[in-house]
Amino acid sequence: MSYNVGNLAEIKTTIRKFEFPYCARDALEHSEALLMPYLAANPNDDVPQFARDFVREVASEFVFCDVDPLYPLSGVKRRVGLKSSSELSLLEVLCDHFSKTSQSNICAGRNQLFLVLFHPITDSRMKILSKLASLAISTRKIHVLLTIGYWMHWTLPISPDASLHLAQSLVSDFFILTPSAAPKLQELPQVSPLFTASLLTSLVQMYGSKPGKLYKAPPQALLKMVTQWVQENTHLCLAPLQQPKSGPTGINEFPATPIIGLFRWTIFSPFHDGRVEITESATELNTEPSPTLTEMEKLYSTLHLSLMQGLLIGTHAVNQVIQGRGVSVIELASLADDLRKELFSPNVNEPSRNLALDRFGQAVQSVISAGCVSGNKNSFMVQLSTLPETRLLRILKSHNRIV
Repeated sequence: MSYNVGNLAEIKTTIRKFEFPYCARDALEHSEALLMPYLAANPNDDVPQFARDFVREVASEFVFCDVDPLYPLSGVKRRVGLKSSSELSLLEVLCDHFSKTSQSNICAGRNQLFLVLFHPITDSRMKILSKLASLAISTRKIHVLLTIGYWMHWTLPISPDASLHLAQSLVSDFFILTPSAAPKLQELPQVSPLFTASLLTSLVQMYGSKPGKLYKAPPQALLKMVTQWVQENTHLCLAPLQQPKSGPTGINEFPATPIIGLFRWTIFSPFHDGRVEITESATELNTEPSPTLTEMEKLYSTLHLSLMQGLLIGTHAVNQVIQGRGVSVIELASLADDLRKELFSPNVNEPSRNLALDRFGQAVQSVISAGCVSGNKNSFMVQLSTLPETRLLRILKSHNRIV
């Protein structure tokens, strides 16, 4: 069947002949076929608005059952939603459809279809997406994770709350409700680096030091997993930079990365490991005996070293796609400002202060040497003068002609 504006109503009539979940399966097939021709020449081309609107209408009626199936007869769009049994059937349909191997142009159409299905996202669809991600991780559905990784990659810069909600759901599923399932996450970076890097970008928003908020330490089990990911996968934090710059209209060409967020964990850990915000989830996540500060610091030290090594080694391998992307001057300035406030807190001891300053200097040196900083660095270099001077910070300012 050819797809054009004239026969879209005919497509709906065809799909409407099937009962759920078969209508959902058919709707996905037709929607993908509609999107594919626009991406055949260039997978990063935009899709016409009429095609997006049609896919959203079809998905609302036949995939997510947001409207009454009798709407064409009654003329009344009444929200219905999915029952639990139907939700399980839909998860199976989605998993089957997005698990198929495909050529690059078909894969591009599938990614665009997923983006239209789940962006912008409602609470009910967020619930389905969270379950789909958990299912894909548990059953090692590589192509589904690649598609969800694409969705996170493109939505993080413009709609970070959606990915944050997904990250919270996965932490709950794999570390709180069923902590024995956590090992399934170990190979995630090899299965889908983009998905894992995007997940890290959301995790650093959930834990650590954020302006105007209490420090919330990442739980030990999660910190161990993240440290293992970064240590064993050199290019992991750079995965979002290896994606094409172009994409759907309105998407930022500077993708979000977890680099500065993870450095925040390591830089601020000396101040807060002894006085952490205690939460119910943090308590539940400590399935092992409570770690000592020394054990936690070993993890933070390993993570910090792995981040620097990843930037040093990884950027040489993918240098052609870095081009001043990955870390913004605004992120560095915010990090320096938060560190300055923490350094002059009355409860900070000298060893903690020195360790934090050293890690900060190493982090700044790493991202600058890697060439992944975007924006004018002059004002940031001036801002470094507000921090207590160390040998490394003095060298940084000197090399950038700030004396």
